[in-house]
Amino acid sequence: MAIPDPSWRIEPDDLASPLGAIGYRKLAGVVPTPGQIRTDALAPGLAAFLDALHGVPVTEAEDLGLSAWLPPLEGFEWQRDSILGPLRGELTAAEYRLVMRWWDAFLADDEMFEFEPAVRHGDPWYGNLLVDPATGRLAAVLDWEGVEIGDQAWDFAAQLELDEELFRRTIASYSRRDPGLVHRAHKLFEVRQFGGVRMAGTLGDETELVDAVAKLRAGSILADR
Repeated sequence: MAIPDPSWRIEPDDLASPLGAIGYRKLAGVVPTPGQIRTDALAPGLAAFLDALHGVPVTEAEDLGLSAWLPPLEGFEWQRDSILGPLRGELTAAEYRLVMRWWDAFLADDEMFEFEPAVRHGDPWYGNLLVDPATGRLAAVLDWEGVEIGDQAWDFAAQLELDEELFRRTIASYSRRDPGLVHRAHKLFEVRQFGGVRMAGTLGDETELVDAVAKLRAGSILADR
């Protein structure tokens, strides 16, 4: 399984590239669309990749300069605070109260803070994977900007961006036992539903914000409530 080896970079630029960019030699494989993904073929390799990544000794990663971005509680509070401003003008009063209640319950959930820190990728959803078009197996993992020491459940929450089947199959092939992993992954998947709102607010992109709010309304936090 391949990992990109960056050969050049562009620093953030307000006009050309607000977030910056890196470049690397093209890796074998294709980014799959949901209809192309064979979960039975993808899940074992994805689980093996996560096993290996989460098994990297944390002390060795820290010696190389890797760390947690923020302590878990502070990180979640930052995520909440970063989306409330953009959402206040886009949601109805009832929807906004639902979001606030959801965050209150989430931050009061002690299980979200009970985990053994590990080196985790942070966003291995299907859009950051390359698969072999002939076999459907994992060929490479892209987008390592979010790698840090934290809760490995984030890496399983990303599988729920496709469907529950890929999540279940990947968990079943994963060798590291963690009794709270499934619960944390499902809750973190809901946190991911705010990601587009946070990015739109950061960039000041009103069009992206409208799209992100529409996706939030279609998700589990606001849908059918």
